Amino acid sequence: MSAHALPKADLTATSLIVSGGIIAAWLALHVHALWFLDAAAHPILAVANFLGLTWLSVGLFIIAHDAMHGSVVPGRPRANAAMGQLVLWLYAGFSWRKMIVKHMAHHRHAGTDDDPDFDHGGPVRWYARFIGTYFGWREGLLLPVIVTVYALILGDRWMYVVFWPLPSILASIQLFRVRHLAAAPPRPRRVPGPPQCAVVADQRPRVAADLLSFWRLSSRTPPAPDGALVAPAQHPHQGGHRMTNFLIVVATVLVMELTAYSVHRWIMHGPLGWGWHKSHHEEHDHALEKNDLYGLVFAVIATVLFTVGWIWAPVLWWIALGMTVYGLIYFVLHDGLVHQRWPFRYVPRKGYARRLYQAHRLHHAVEGRDHCVSFGFIYAPPVDKLKQDLKTSGVLRAEAQERT
Repeated sequence: MSAHALPKADLTATSLIVSGGIIAAWLALHVHALWFLDAAAHPILAVANFLGLTWLSVGLFIIAHDAMHGSVVPGRPRANAAMGQLVLWLYAGFSWRKMIVKHMAHHRHAGTDDDPDFDHGGPVRWYARFIGTYFGWREGLLLPVIVTVYALILGDRWMYVVFWPLPSILASIQLFRVRHLAAAPPRPRRVPGPPQCAVVADQRPRVAADLLSFWRLSSRTPPAPDGALVAPAQHPHQGGHRMTNFLIVVATVLVMELTAYSVHRWIMHGPLGWGWHKSHHEEHDHALEKNDLYGLVFAVIATVLFTVGWIWAPVLWWIALGMTVYGLIYFVLHDGLVHQRWPFRYVPRKGYARRLYQAHRLHHAVEGRDHCVSFGFIYAPPVDKLKQDLKTSGVLRAEAQERT
């Protein structure tokens, strides 16, 4: 017997059980990762936990998708909306109202310029539009607040908060990739039956089958009603500006290194910014420090550029992406590699990573704001030169005398 031949009540119950199971499993892994996981002692368990959260995050989004089509609890629009809003909040704090409006527009204009999920550029540009459609200023302001609250609650375990956003990001890439590869029909087709003027939500209780195989079914859309004109999900042609956008991102990363060097040397180590940055040159056992506010400032600037770029000037969107890429590089190299603010220990033994590590440690050899060396975060001057500069300035000797 096929799934659709089963009684409606049985399939509804099955859908709710499977949906509830996925939500419960996600919550269990989420709580375990943030409050109980010891990644340094159990790295394999940490990887398994991370992959499990990524897999289940795909499931959360598919529950939301089927709730939009009324098939989680057929005939109960409020119940579907409540379930959809719950899983979207767990996934990334998304708005149910905004999501359903955009998704219905996607079905009305599939594969056209009016489709909010479609773009005529290459995969990168298409994914950027896909994310930009659903990740707006609301999410850009809300998510940093949630992450900050999490970090304050977790205390010394604040770095484990990455187990929430990163699986969601990887899940979005998986969802988009399957959707992108599935866009192949060559021509519109008309389904036999009386003509319809709008896409109507398919409320058949089929969600259980979706959820049990959501690795591959994330790209499936519900069957069109009889008579509906089904537009093909066209495969995007190569975008003419893709290389330009890539170069903008690369150039922004390079400019950000120069900007970070200048801000670090003349603002953070100057009278204007030392009040925040001083906390970064002091020994403490706190998870956060005042210096982290600089990262929040740059995040706000990037968020504003993302929003303005999406609405008015696309070049600003790519500049904001370059700033974000630089922020990720900074996080890995500075917070992770040098200051070990992630849940495992790694000290480089050779090559560029060791030089960068040693250069920044020499920067922190000076306790005060004057006579420091190596202000960049990606480029590191030769270590021997930095040692000679410190010796010539005599700052280390002077600080040692003050301590004694």
